[in-house]
Amino acid sequence: MEDGKIPKFSIEDVTPDIYDEVLDFFEKFHFHQIYGSVIMKCLKLYDDQFARQEYIARWRRALEENLSLVAFVENDQGGKREIVGCNIMDVVYQNKQESLSTFQSPTIKKIVEDIAYAVGLVDPYKKYGVNKCLYAIGLNVDPKYRGQGLGMEILKARLDLMKAVGLKCTVTAFSGYAAQKSALKAGYEVLSDVPYDQFKYEDGSPVYPDIECKSMLIMAKGVD
Repeated sequence: MEDGKIPKFSIEDVTPDIYDEVLDFFEKFHFHQIYGSVIMKCLKLYDDQFARQEYIARWRRALEENLSLVAFVENDQGGKREIVGCNIMDVVYQNKQESLSTFQSPTIKKIVEDIAYAVGLVDPYKKYGVNKCLYAIGLNVDPKYRGQGLGMEILKARLDLMKAVGLKCTVTAFSGYAAQKSALKAGYEVLSDVPYDQFKYEDGSPVYPDIECKSMLIMAKGVD
């Protein structure tokens, strides 16, 4: 760190008593104008309160499945630990895909539609011989602690979680370069690579103009 200290992290299950803290963390960083998700920044969701609230509601529903991970930085003084990273996940079933009717925001509907298209290019259920998978709908690390390899360690911890609950594969749409790089380091493989300029509205205009990444990568990892 800037002060010369080496932080110590702990990656754990998200428990019900910290749901609100985790959601506050995500709302703060995922929609951030500078540090947020590249898709959220590109579509300016930091200015779209309705879309943000729908995302937060979706995250809460996922948290209630008790399959998410949180990273704390250890406090040398023995005080309250600080949340510095989180991966919100739930189970998606082959025969029960998320319906666009779940959402009212046109922006979110389009994001969900585009991700579903990219995932469908290589059927992960067929590839891994499963009827359900662990799916991530949010991964973020506090900007202050980026560059420490924490994102990669959260992705590796996801594999331990899968083994513990009997899931055989995990699939995620990685939207930005940093997350894609972390996933590759954690051993995830690319199932599909869709350039953002391929995503269009019905009138032919780009969905993600001037986005900070070339492609959306659908990446996955199986466990024995």
